[in-house]
Amino acid sequence: MLIHTSPSKNYNHRVSHTSRANNRYQSFSTLPTFHTQHQKINHICSVIRHHEITPKKFIDGFLNNMDPAIITKRCMWGSERGATSTFEVVESIRKCICSDPAGRLRWQEYILSQAKECIKREGRGRARRGPFQSSNSVTADFFSLDSKALREEATCEKEMPFLYSLIKSRLVGTQDSVEDNESNNFDSNDLSGSESSNSSDEETTEAIHAKKGALDRRGTRKNLRTHVVAANLCAIVQYVSNRRVNGFPLMNSVYFLATGVSERVATYLSFIGLCSSRKAANSALASLGRKAEEELIRKIAISSSSLMNPIICIDNIDFEQSVHSKSAEKQSRMFHGTWGYVHNPDPKILETLNPLDFSVQSYRDAIAKWANMSIQPHMLIPSKDENKHFSLVIKSQISRVLFQYVVTQTGKFPQIPVSPPEIDPITPQVPDITMLKLMLASDNSAEGISEVFQGILQQSKIEKKDFFDQLRVFEGDLGTCMYIESLRALRRPSSYPQDSMSNCITIMGAAHTLWNFAQAIFLLHFGNNSDAQDLGAWHSMSSLGIPSDRPNTKKDFTLMISNMTKVHEANILNCLMIVMGAENTPLPKEKVPLSGAQIEEIVGNCYTRFFSPFALREAQAKKDAKHINLLLRFRDFATVVECNRAMRAGDVGRLINIWRQWSVMAQGIKGLTKYAIHLPRLVLLITKVLPQGLQAVIKHSLLVSPSGRPGHFVAKDHYLEIKNYWLKYIYNQTGRGTEIKRLVDLYSINILTVRNVVLIHISHICKQVLTHGYC
Repeated sequence: MLIHTSPSKNYNHRVSHTSRANNRYQSFSTLPTFHTQHQKINHICSVIRHHEITPKKFIDGFLNNMDPAIITKRCMWGSERGATSTFEVVESIRKCICSDPAGRLRWQEYILSQAKECIKREGRGRARRGPFQSSNSVTADFFSLDSKALREEATCEKEMPFLYSLIKSRLVGTQDSVEDNESNNFDSNDLSGSESSNSSDEETTEAIHAKKGALDRRGTRKNLRTHVVAANLCAIVQYVSNRRVNGFPLMNSVYFLATGVSERVATYLSFIGLCSSRKAANSALASLGRKAEEELIRKIAISSSSLMNPIICIDNIDFEQSVHSKSAEKQSRMFHGTWGYVHNPDPKILETLNPLDFSVQSYRDAIAKWANMSIQPHMLIPSKDENKHFSLVIKSQISRVLFQYVVTQTGKFPQIPVSPPEIDPITPQVPDITMLKLMLASDNSAEGISEVFQGILQQSKIEKKDFFDQLRVFEGDLGTCMYIESLRALRRPSSYPQDSMSNCITIMGAAHTLWNFAQAIFLLHFGNNSDAQDLGAWHSMSSLGIPSDRPNTKKDFTLMISNMTKVHEANILNCLMIVMGAENTPLPKEKVPLSGAQIEEIVGNCYTRFFSPFALREAQAKKDAKHINLLLRFRDFATVVECNRAMRAGDVGRLINIWRQWSVMAQGIKGLTKYAIHLPRLVLLITKVLPQGLQAVIKHSLLVSPSGRPGHFVAKDHYLEIKNYWLKYIYNQTGRGTEIKRLVDLYSINILTVRNVVLIHISHICKQVLTHGYC
């Protein structure tokens, strides 16, 4: 049986839907038609007013009413597709409100209230507690560039992006007008220059690119500064609102401590949120000190895998512990201590050498072989090749002065060298140096040296027997080396290495050797500055406007060597003017263009006439004492200038060549009695006596490049003197007076870390700018 369903229900539904659509169509068709926008808007407003609704109430109801049909109609307003047109509506509302000053003020108040709501939700830190860094667990990695960049990124992009963007936009806005003026000036200058210039199109194009490059570099620097200021302000706000986010202020507190900021200033900076308290900074230094002590123990520890133990460089340090309010228990006193560091040789050099050369037995055999050696003149007198190299040294000094003041070369060939040929250069790299803790023992006596050794043993946690059973190299000034030798002599004879110190090698610091020889040579040729007829070095200094005081006291060796260099170059310039036949004419305002062959001829004639052995023999034949003394001064000052430049260039071969000459000269110069004995001994020790591998390591460890850059080498004892200066005059002048314990426990062992904090801060500021060539 078939059952037929009735379609009446579905049919009625279709009919009702169709009727509603027809009614809606009929109602739409009855509406008036408008063609312009204002007609449509006026009609809609009339309809809204007919229903007793204002346009504002209509918009508010349209955006807030929860009827499903209305929600469907406004669903696109906040979507990605409709956001652009929505903000166009908001912008139109802003223009309407800000049409008069009162409206602009009300709009600013509204935007400020919204900004407050946005900022309230920022800077809470991780899990509302913040990335807290305890000052008791700070490590050196905390101050690295990568760690600082991560903290800045977290603050600017994750924690407080709204405030960062707001501050940065404000700072950039202040620079727009300046940049526009600069670009306008550039364009106008370029146009005016192109109209009046007679230079070629190529030169004009190069000038344009150079100016544009300068503007780009200035823009890069401004952008970098804007970022740094905005990031730091965000970090300050974040720290003040949530003191657990203390990475930025903790680093700043250590930075201010490292730069010698007084405690009073640091208290104010802590109050405004720029840094943590001084107590937190000292606590961070104490934590760093504990890590540094562990690192020192690891570096000095005896290891079977290491061919050579680290070289220990020490020096004395003296200053006054001043007490303002004195009493019977508290009195001002002088502090005599010793400080230094351990330097691990370059492992790349050790890999190329024979391991047997670093054994104790090899060292003892070498010493025993040369124990009864007779010193022959040829061991110290420069060889023929060394004399030839020294003539090239003087010619390079002449060429340097000639190019600096008189001439310029027209062609590229032949190339005139302004630096002597290399002999044995050191590869520039950052040295592996670990500071020792300041020791309350002075190295000014044999007993004091014994206490210094005891302090080193305490810091290294090594037994005395194990320490002295190994081959140890100590470096210091002449006095330190002599006191070690004195202690060794007092303990002879002894069959125990810890008593006889037979496995210890002493090396004189290159900087102290240069300073003392330079002073002795300067005094030798200084002359009588109270006699106007005397033509010593003081006369040249006075002519150059340099104070002609006699350098009797050992105060500023760097200034003394600088003055000697100026006197030497002034004398060379005078010799060049004589050779060129222009001794009575002033220096030309513009350098004279000459060919390479002409320059070579001038340099050769100047050397032959004033600096060669022939010139000295000719003066001796004439028995002209003044001329002889002048020529001797030329050569003596040339050795000082060459030694200083060789040390800066990191060429230990050139340095040893000068030491050979000084070993002979010291026998006849007043004030170098001790060096006349110990410098020849050092030269023979590192060139003939010691095993070849040990010689190479010691020679390549005389100089270091703290920054790892070529041409920036210093002697290791000079490097230690710089650290002594910072400890005595920077970290000792912070408003609290001298506290020996604080200097010993906090600053001395952390000196490299706190100095690196300063360098890291500077490099972080300038890293983008340095890429463009300046900072």
